[in-house]
Amino acid sequence: MLSRTASELFWMARYPQFSMANLINFFALDSDNPSSIYSCVEMAWNNAHAVRGSLSAEVWECINTTRIQLRTLRQKGVEEVGIDAFFDWVKDRAHLFRGAVFGTLLRNDALCFIRIGTLI
Repeated sequence: MLSRTASELFWMARYPQFSMANLINFFALDSDNPSSIYSCVEMAWNNAHAVRGSLSAEVWECINTTRIQLRTLRQKGVEEVGIDAFFDWVKDRAHLFRGAVFGTLLRNDALCFIRIGTLI
């Protein structure tokens, strides 16, 4: 017998019926799911805000703009924006962040910490 993961149990409690819209919402925009894209961006913004003085203006601007745009997208919903367009936007923002980090941050412990986070 297979044991259920925490994500699976959480999913079943929130969405009694399976549908593609529920699945996309759960993994992309659900603020109660700590693994959703929305929750990850919120946590990244909170962490960046805490160390704002250690970040370059470009890195902060990327995180802050991503958060603002994601909140707007969340209000519209993925279906209105389009699934492909939404995930293309997510990839673009991730690439912009990576470019800002590697192009503007000092080569110190903060950069090493960010790099470790990308490898986990």
